[in-house]
Amino acid sequence: MMNISIDTLTIVILGLSTYRLTKLLFNEAGPFDIFGKLRLIVGVAYDEHSNRIAKNPVAEIFNCPHCLGVWVGFAIWGSYYLWTPLLFWLYIPLALSAISSLLFLRFGHG
Repeated sequence: MMNISIDTLTIVILGLSTYRLTKLLFNEAGPFDIFGKLRLIVGVAYDEHSNRIAKNPVAEIFNCPHCLGVWVGFAIWGSYYLWTPLLFWLYIPLALSAISSLLFLRFGHG
């Protein structure tokens, strides 16, 4: 059996990174509309009223932020476990961005 030890700060950083990456993949355009294009590639389409339509099982995951968050969490945990020193520096900006996003949601844009 594996003995995995992880500190609270790391859990918070990974959790916030999961939240932010899920939010980007689910609902944001990103630079050069990269996340919007990715959603189209995986099969997320839109009807005439801009309602999301899933064209396949992967698109179904992208249409549910809670489902997508589970898979993003698996990916973040797996990559952290395999490549901690390299990818952890990617997670810190994502976590900071998540905090900023949550503060904007809570306190508004002004």
